[in-house]
Amino acid sequence: MATTYATQMLSALENGKIEESNRLFTLSIQHDSNEVLYALAEELYGLGFNDKTKRIYEKILKSDPNNDQVKVDLANLAIDEDDFNEAITYLDQVSEKSDVYLQSLLVSADLYESEQLYEVSEQKLLKAYKLAPNEDIIVFALAELYYTIANYRKAVSYYLILIKKGIDKFSNVNLLSRIGISYANFGHLEQALGYLEQINEHDQTAEVLFQLGFINYQLKDFSKANHYFNELYKLDNSFSSMYSYWIKSLMQDNDLNRAYQLLQEALSIDEYNDNLYLIATEVTQRLNKLSETEKYFKKGLSIFPDNLNLLFNYSNFLKHNHKYQDVIDLLNHYVEDNQIIDPQIYWDLANAYQNLEELDKANENYQNAEAGLEDNIDFLKDEFYFYRYKGDKNKTIEIGDKYLKLNPNDEEISMILNDNMS
Repeated sequence: MATTYATQMLSALENGKIEESNRLFTLSIQHDSNEVLYALAEELYGLGFNDKTKRIYEKILKSDPNNDQVKVDLANLAIDEDDFNEAITYLDQVSEKSDVYLQSLLVSADLYESEQLYEVSEQKLLKAYKLAPNEDIIVFALAELYYTIANYRKAVSYYLILIKKGIDKFSNVNLLSRIGISYANFGHLEQALGYLEQINEHDQTAEVLFQLGFINYQLKDFSKANHYFNELYKLDNSFSSMYSYWIKSLMQDNDLNRAYQLLQEALSIDEYNDNLYLIATEVTQRLNKLSETEKYFKKGLSIFPDNLNLLFNYSNFLKHNHKYQDVIDLLNHYVEDNQIIDPQIYWDLANAYQNLEELDKANENYQNAEAGLEDNIDFLKDEFYFYRYKGDKNKTIEIGDKYLKLNPNDEEISMILNDNMS
């Protein structure tokens, strides 16, 4: 930069002469050329003087209204200041014939995406792609947009364009990771593995290791799944999402002691994960730690009282251990506290009362369950045998007829009905 007011201003600023630099800045605005001012603006922007940078750009634009580069620069300043409307105003002024039109489309797309206006962002990027289909930055931006909004099939199509060019990293983003995770998200697990396994060990992030473990778990290769989950554990043992799948994978591999050990760690990290309590009951039952099983059911339901999966599994656990009164206490408490009752609750209550020979209460609960389970053949079969046991011939025939309409090949119930009607 020749000796200008701009160079003098920067020198004064460097020497800490703030008042002098401000005086020289005003003189630069008044007397220096647009070219010199633009260079000064770039220097000041790099130093964080956004207000002065903006004054320069506005001065240049006033004297040169067709300077589209300055419009883009002003838009970027507005973005820095979170002024969405001002940024868009400048970007919309850029001519389609301008050399910086593509740049303006990319800035616009990024801005609309940051505001979660994804459709508008997509329109801007597709327009840019149509104008310059070989520009890698545009292809990457489209891929990333589709990845962000979980349109993984479209994301893959654009990541593939880059990967086929031999580009596996772009702007510090690992494209093998992106395309692998994208494939996994729409169920193409083998293709996902093919890309994820190409990633070098030192580039394997926690997310990549989780996906490798999870995909192998889904493919039932539990040994590999356990390997990758273990690598993830060594990298980041606070990655809570891995524990549920890792514990279940270890159970499939019959490594119950390790599963039990991990369960304790998982619950200390993620105490409010309802799925972990359900898994805890499975692990402890497999290890025959039944008192702990019951403890986990109770703890889980104390935190998640509306979790019907936990509730029904606890009910089944109690029934399996012939604790029918406990089933009744558990479920009646739920009935008292809720206005909308799942019919399965009435079915379980009916079964428990039946086993305690309290047939009137069993009958009441079977009837309460009927409205929601009239097409459930397992329920109808249970109800059929209850009324047969109770000696209610008419109800036995009524329920048997309903059951056989849904399951006409049950010869045993057909024979019982024929005997009842003969």
